[in-house]
Amino acid sequence: LSRGEHQLNGFVNKQLREALYGCTQDPAQRKKLSAKTSRRLRLLRAHGLIRKVPKENRYQLTAKGLRVCAAMLAASSVNTQQLMKIAA
Repeated sequence: LSRGEHQLNGFVNKQLREALYGCTQDPAQRKKLSAKTSRRLRLLRAHGLIRKVPKENRYQLTAKGLRVCAAMLAASSVNTQQLMKIAA
């Protein structure tokens, strides 16, 4: 979500689905994964992390979403012991 190309143009369900689950040729599996991705998009929207681009099927990260993504990337690059020291 926080890739530069998505900051400029936003992203659609298909791009997120392929990033999360890879490409599949099976139409039934594709439909199932698309529905799963739609549910995740709704959750991200409900939490204010993404916003829908008006009159399009595109989404963009909000300022809050950028902060959360940056925090998650930073937290994933350190180990648990370092996080415990910071929190204490």
